[in-house]
Amino acid sequence: MDRSDNKKYLGILGAWALSFGCSVGWGSFVMPGTTFLPIAGPVGTAIGLSLGGLVMLVLAVVFHYLMNRYPDRGGIYTYTKKAFGYDQGFLSAWFLTLTYIAIIWANATALPLIARTVLGDTFRFGHLYQIAGYDIYAGEIVLSSVALIIATAVCFFRRFSACTQVLLTGILFIGVVICFVAASSSGRCTGEASPAFAPDKSSSSGVFTIFALAPWAFVGYESITHSAEEARFPLKKSFRIMLVAVITADHLIRILGELIYEAEESLIVR
Repeated sequence: MDRSDNKKYLGILGAWALSFGCSVGWGSFVMPGTTFLPIAGPVGTAIGLSLGGLVMLVLAVVFHYLMNRYPDRGGIYTYTKKAFGYDQGFLSAWFLTLTYIAIIWANATALPLIARTVLGDTFRFGHLYQIAGYDIYAGEIVLSSVALIIATAVCFFRRFSACTQVLLTGILFIGVVICFVAASSSGRCTGEASPAFAPDKSSSSGVFTIFALAPWAFVGYESITHSAEEARFPLKKSFRIMLVAVITADHLIRILGELIYEAEESLIVR
């Protein structure tokens, strides 16, 4: 099948959606309240994420240079192979494969958790077994499997996939902003960061811990390197796209952290 006319499909907005969307997953909704805030507090979390974002921008400069030097679809695999040879490229490809597999199953298993919160026991049928105190149901396995099949099918149609990414990413970001504005207008979100740091931990160690976790928070923003050959825009703009993706991801995680922090405070008061 001739793919030459369908080769250049990724525009600037689609590249931003890919970069931003891949760096914001289930953990961005959970870890600000369960990990970041208890370790460093709201201000410490903001400082740690900002410092981590700066490091990601340094890496973005490197990715920008490599994308322009090797405008291929291989991404990190291609860069490693070109610079160090096939053996190192082979090893990097295996590490990348393991990383992406881990991300897939982590987000796939998060879907049943969302269903339990939003839909209750709708998919909790066909109990199979229990592992580490967690009950596994056939209904939730079917839910995750269907979601993976749909996502895979969408990826086979590249233009449709890019449009879908833009739509879903826009809904995600706008939805979180609306929730933040609604919470602020209702008085539930005061914007006051008190205490600024976790009271039972050192402020500097808390900030450093968040800084060390920051690469996890932004992982995926470099996904556009795998689509360099399909880009409809000059690759010289790739750094600006990753810059905006990192900044929007950072702000989104901060907003989520603020919402969760205020929600936990209101529960404590009640």
